[in-house]
Amino acid sequence: DWRGSGPATAYNAADRAERVLPRPPHRQPLPLQPLVADPRTVCGSEVGTLIDLGGGAACLALHVKMNTIDQRMVDLLNQTLELVAGGFAGLVIASDGPLFSAGADLKRFLADIRAGRFQEIDRFIAGLQAAFGALARAPFPSVACPHGLTLGGGCEFSLHTTRQLLAGETYAGLVEPAVGLLPAGGGTTSLALRAYAPAQRVPGVDPLPFLRQAFQLICSSRRSGSGLEAIEMGLYPESASVT
Repeated sequence: DWRGSGPATAYNAADRAERVLPRPPHRQPLPLQPLVADPRTVCGSEVGTLIDLGGGAACLALHVKMNTIDQRMVDLLNQTLELVAGGFAGLVIASDGPLFSAGADLKRFLADIRAGRFQEIDRFIAGLQAAFGALARAPFPSVACPHGLTLGGGCEFSLHTTRQLLAGETYAGLVEPAVGLLPAGGGTTSLALRAYAPAQRVPGVDPLPFLRQAFQLICSSRRSGSGLEAIEMGLYPESASVT
């Protein structure tokens, strides 16, 4: 059945226990696997499916294990941007699974490093940055819907959309420094540009204090404990919303 389902339970702080979530019918359930039986399907692969939500909106539904980002995801995003620009008014990026994205496939990186395939790594990172940059500059509005784990490249994916609609239980962060890496999907650039913006409003103001928070946020590999905290700690812009 292409009618997927989201997380079955959620932690309740009042009684410190997991509670079963109510399951009202989705108005637009998202596929959890590539199924051509879904009449809304525009295109897709094993990592995600682009569906027509109606009203001019398309949705890229992610559904690979942990929604990790690899070359297949980059290829699907590029295809999605082309199709949406040609036939839709806007794009939603979401998942009906238990998380938004755990980030890049680090096992693949490790295998490439051990095999000495450094050019492949460089090629992938360049393609990832280009795809995320194209998403940010797309001629249509886009909305990302982070929920659950939204880490590393998955967080950077959502930062390049026009707006972000976060679930209350969103555990997001640029956590790459925790494993000795730097965020390479444009997350550092996104935070730096946003932090630098206030200093540009007043001539002669030193931008360093504004940039320091973003720098510390990245270096600490801090992960939010909720969607609201992800906004409060400066990971997402104030224009982001929590549902």
